[in-house]
Amino acid sequence: MLPERMQLTTRALRLRRRQLHRHLQQTLTGLISDAELDVHFTHMPERYWARADEESVQRHLLVIRQFLRRLDAADSDGTTPYVAWRHLPDRDVTEVEVCSWDRLGLLAHVAGAFAAAELNIVRADIYTRVDNVVLDIFQVCDGDGHCVRDEAKLHLMDALLTAALRPDATADALRAWEANRPRRTKRRAPHARFETGHDDPYSVLVLEADDRIGLLHDIFTVIAGYGVNVTHAIITTENGRTGDVLYLTDKDGQKITAPARLEYIRECVLQAL
Repeated sequence: MLPERMQLTTRALRLRRRQLHRHLQQTLTGLISDAELDVHFTHMPERYWARADEESVQRHLLVIRQFLRRLDAADSDGTTPYVAWRHLPDRDVTEVEVCSWDRLGLLAHVAGAFAAAELNIVRADIYTRVDNVVLDIFQVCDGDGHCVRDEAKLHLMDALLTAALRPDATADALRAWEANRPRRTKRRAPHARFETGHDDPYSVLVLEADDRIGLLHDIFTVIAGYGVNVTHAIITTENGRTGDVLYLTDKDGQKITAPARLEYIRECVLQAL
């Protein structure tokens, strides 16, 4: 049974979500159908609603609508993602939303496209709806740590991701970036550990490492290579050091509990770092 404080928090969150749903039904009349609204409110994971507000939900609904419209295009192959962005000068970052179908290795492709475009991910919120629509929200910056000034980099990231997700995709662009990426001569030691004792249906991997362009690409590539799916990720960066919390399942969506497999994943991630 949930502790009393947690029960109150859960009830308050559900009440807030119901109020938000009713308000958006009124304000989005003619823009978003009730069916679209209902699917979003019932299919997004609970943690999404802890941070969602009216403006962000409205924006996310429009991003998802644009993705689904692309699928209906006559020339669609069913793989093209939808990428949108906005600049947040007060935080000195650019927020990028990526909408696609869920698939193993998707995050590795996204992170690789950012890295190839020389953009650094400083925060990521990863959400998968029950209907397998993925909404990934990234805060990124240039290599100098500031808001993206050259939007050509964002367009390049979009094009690289679109190409990488096609059925006949090749990884030439990312291979070129891999071969030429800068190497640091001095690094602080990375750390990785699995947190135990969680009741939720995920294995929780906590990472700490020096930040660099391509870091998440390395991590997500290793994780996907061992049949592990990232269902949620919290990425934070401060003073050149990144702290990542990854919520993992196996390819069947089940929590990974075998100690030997968890330790193997941890060691492989540390090698990638």
